[in-house]
Amino acid sequence: MNAIRILLYASIAAIAACKINVDVPAGGSVTTNSGSLSCSASSSCTLDVADIYFDETFVANPATGFDFIGWKSGPARLCAGSTEPCRFSTAGLAGNEDAIALLDDPNLLVYLEPAFVSESAEPEELLGTTFSCPWDESDPTLHVFLAAGQSNMVSVYGQSGTLPEKYVTGTDRLQMWDQGSWKRLGLSTENGNRVPRYGPELGFAWTLHAACPESNIGIIKYAVGGTSITTWIPGGENSAVLVANIAAALQAGTDITFEGFLYKQAGGDSRNRTLADAWGENFLSIVDTTRSAGVIPNDLPFLLATSRGTSDNAFPDDITDFDPDSVPSPDPSRPFVLHVIYQQWMVQFERPGIYPVIERDIPIGADGIHQTPEGIRMVGRGLAEVYLRDVN
Repeated sequence: MNAIRILLYASIAAIAACKINVDVPAGGSVTTNSGSLSCSASSSCTLDVADIYFDETFVANPATGFDFIGWKSGPARLCAGSTEPCRFSTAGLAGNEDAIALLDDPNLLVYLEPAFVSESAEPEELLGTTFSCPWDESDPTLHVFLAAGQSNMVSVYGQSGTLPEKYVTGTDRLQMWDQGSWKRLGLSTENGNRVPRYGPELGFAWTLHAACPESNIGIIKYAVGGTSITTWIPGGENSAVLVANIAAALQAGTDITFEGFLYKQAGGDSRNRTLADAWGENFLSIVDTTRSAGVIPNDLPFLLATSRGTSDNAFPDDITDFDPDSVPSPDPSRPFVLHVIYQQWMVQFERPGIYPVIERDIPIGADGIHQTPEGIRMVGRGLAEVYLRDVN
């Protein structure tokens, strides 16, 4: 109980809230054990927290055909990530004048929102629904993410016939720039072979759609298998194609807000020591040049996919103190892959807003190199989780 009271006080001190705003999406309702609140689907309710006698337990009630999967995470969110009834009590603040003073401000809020999903929900919906949207959903602009990289960004196994029908049909809320126009997100031809493929951007966007169902989200992508990062730096041949796609999308007249950059590339540089050691410097040139473009925010977040193999190895997430020359490469065909992975980790300390996204236990196809359809979607969900959890 003392731990709960300490946590509650810390929440009040940090968020300075004296109202609880309960937002209930479609798929269920929220009630309190006391009966003081019954908030129906697709509505918002507010409770005042005016004194030290407030003590309510909020219960999420899924409708038929829906599941409750937890209270949403995000700034000033109560019980974030918990799947239990949410108790909020000011008992224990008696005698703490500073904490009590915070309860007197009617303009300060904390939020409580359940995540309800249909019983047939895809994994992207199950993840995304647990997060609050990182931007104001009343903003009608197209929230655009750039995406680039090599074969596992293309992706080789991201072919027709490997997606649920919902993703094949798509939605107007999710768009991609393809062949000179905005289209519903799906299989893209924006790759070196100009063949229809989907990559991690699909799982990423559908996860964000679950967090931001009323928002318009777009992807501008170009990916080419087997490429070196030198083709993606400013002036590189592949960089030029991506830049041309960005320029064309802007000229199309859609009101765009750039939100982030997804980058997944390294294998092409892991066979050469010089390229491997220069990978970080080259990546930073991509970051700096992109952020210096006038139409793109100068703090644009970069989400950088980086592999750690499988859970049964001893390779940690944090490799700050790792010496890539201390152990042999796990892949003899790519003798400097550990050098590249080390560079991918260290770039976050050179510029703000770079987020390495760790990949573990991603299923690989029969060729032993490229990620399976489920693996592709897993990578996309991982990118989205870091964006929703850490970036905003």
